[in-house]
Amino acid sequence: MDVLQGRYCQKVSGKNGKLKGLKIKTEAGTLQVVRLPKPLRAIAQQELALGDSLRVWTTYDKALSKGQKSRKGKERRKRADTDLPWALQLVPLSPQQTLLLAEEGQETDEVSTQKVNPKKDQKSKTKAKSSKKVKRAKSKAKSMTVQLCQKKNCCKRGGTQLWKSFEAANQQRSDASTATFKLEAVGCLGGCKRGPNLRFLPDNVKHYKVQPGDIDGLLQRHQG
Repeated sequence: MDVLQGRYCQKVSGKNGKLKGLKIKTEAGTLQVVRLPKPLRAIAQQELALGDSLRVWTTYDKALSKGQKSRKGKERRKRADTDLPWALQLVPLSPQQTLLLAEEGQETDEVSTQKVNPKKDQKSKTKAKSSKKVKRAKSKAKSMTVQLCQKKNCCKRGGTQLWKSFEAANQQRSDASTATFKLEAVGCLGGCKRGPNLRFLPDNVKHYKVQPGDIDGLLQRHQG
């Protein structure tokens, strides 16, 4: 299974004019064609517009793309240059997540261009390494992800404002040197009429009808 991320630049239609697949311009600048099984065609038509950012999980096994199990003993078809992958799942990326990905890439570039000062003494290096190890250990012990649905129904019910409130809460925790969390935009979590909806990981617990005033209580509950 592979994961593609990029922008939806063109639809692929069959002889009857119906949607059959997507052309995606990846972050590397290449153009990738992905075939869509029937269950995903409706999602693509309803949720995607040309130019939208998205993430797609793909496979070359047609049976798996339809939710079927490959038969044991059956030799899998070898990949050829003409083969096109099938989509297993696709998730439209919200503007907030697209911006976060861009910021993460920029931070990585900034770190890679930093110059090391050769005049630092060995003691300061040792202290810095020890401090980093302690921070990493704390971060790992309290690692938490908040997955917030960014589909239309949840956004209409306050999902956009809820995202901003979680960002503000994370910034406050960072300023106070307390454990922060990762905020992640995802597709439908179910219960669309009870939005906005979210899920906490690694607890794997969903919450519905969440309002900004609920944030502190939920974070304390799942932070452990």
